[in-house]
Amino acid sequence: MAVIAYQSWTYYYSPRDNDESSQRGTTRTTKTAGANLTGPPNGRYHYSPLPDDRTIRLLRIRPSLSGSKHIHCDILTGRFSQGGHFAGPPYSAISYRWDPEGTRKKKIFINGQPFYVYPKVEEILKYFRPRVSVRFIWIDSVCINQRDKDERESQVTLMWNIYEQCSRVEAWI
Repeated sequence: MAVIAYQSWTYYYSPRDNDESSQRGTTRTTKTAGANLTGPPNGRYHYSPLPDDRTIRLLRIRPSLSGSKHIHCDILTGRFSQGGHFAGPPYSAISYRWDPEGTRKKKIFINGQPFYVYPKVEEILKYFRPRVSVRFIWIDSVCINQRDKDERESQVTLMWNIYEQCSRVEAWI
């Protein structure tokens, strides 16, 4: 998978590139978005550390005309200023109840690498997956590295900003 250069917060896909099976598309944004676009040797996505305690990850859901089985996403970052203003693309914050521990996880792809999520998260991503454009969401179980206690604690302090600055809050009941 090639590194995507973010040149403007406008995203363009040609009609033949609307399905994740093509793995192509042209993306342009104004801010540089940091993400690890290669996985570790085991072939699974792994998180790059966030540069500071004002930065969050967003999930960019790739479109699918066919509604294919697998969800394909990319991770990018945005940052809150000291005043709380968000420098990044408009996004929806997803509020939902987590699946119980021990629930069998489902495979999605982040930056071309396998990543495992609970069934409810997969269901949410399929529901919000666009057919033509792209969609940005913040969903805690994916956008926060749940295995990093320090990161979890740091990101919890940004929850007010995350929900206040999003363009829309989506509640999944």
